[in-house]
Amino acid sequence: MNTCNSISHRFTLVSERVSNTSQLLRTKVDIIIGKTKSRFTIVDALRAKMQLRMQQMVEGISMVAIPIMPRVSSVKLPKPAYPRLAG
Repeated sequence: MNTCNSISHRFTLVSERVSNTSQLLRTKVDIIIGKTKSRFTIVDALRAKMQLRMQQMVEGISMVAIPIMPRVSSVKLPKPAYPRLAG
């Protein structure tokens, strides 16, 4: 009877250790997942910031280019000095 009680007690101790180890591993995995999500959030924020900068730059160039376009399109280009060779 003592043997059975001893083995039962040991199994209980081993079960508690496995449970504690499992909880520690789960905590570590949760921390790693949290860090990964944080990195993705930072990358997404940088990507959005760069996209906004590019959009502002394109809009700025458009504001300069649109008023110039009618003037450029009305300019007559000189004819080339040498005719193109058929090739």
